[in-house]
This record gives sequence, C-alpha cells and structure tokens, in this order.
Amino acid sequence: MYFVNHPGTILNEFIERKNIDIKGLSKLTNFTERHISEMINGTTEISDYFAFKMSQIFNIPESFWSRIKSEYEEQLKYQQAV
Repeated sequence: MYFVNHPGTILNEFIERKNIDIKGLSKLTNFTERHISEMINGTTEISDYFAFKMSQIFNIPESFWSRIKSEYEEQLKYQQAV
C-alpha cells in the first residue's frame, strides 16, 4: 500500500515552489486567505472552482486536483475498513 498526501499538503508544496504566499494566492484566486489556509491545513476541501482557478492561473489541469482528492478519499476509506 502506498500513502497519498492530503491535497492541502500538495497545494502548500506547490505554492512554496512557486514562491507564492497565502496572501498572494488569495489575490490571484479571489479566495480569502483564511479559506486558502483552511485548504492547506485540511479543514476545507479543495473545491472544483478552486481547481478551475488554479488551472487558469498556473496551467495545472483541474483533473490533477480531482485525482489527488479522489486518491486521498479512497485511502481514507481503506484505512477505516482495515
């Protein structure tokens, strides 16, 4: 079995590599800093609309976020079943 990171962890790694802080991402996406922080910390899901905004701004396919979200949810289901 492999482990999948929470989508917020991946989002955080991505924005760090791009040298963007939460405030900067907030301005680019029109999401509040709090909402972005909650996505990074895993208390709010990465929505389809946020994935759309990321695809527009950073040329990341929306399907990327959907896939990692789906893989993470499947991993959680598996761990709960075991």
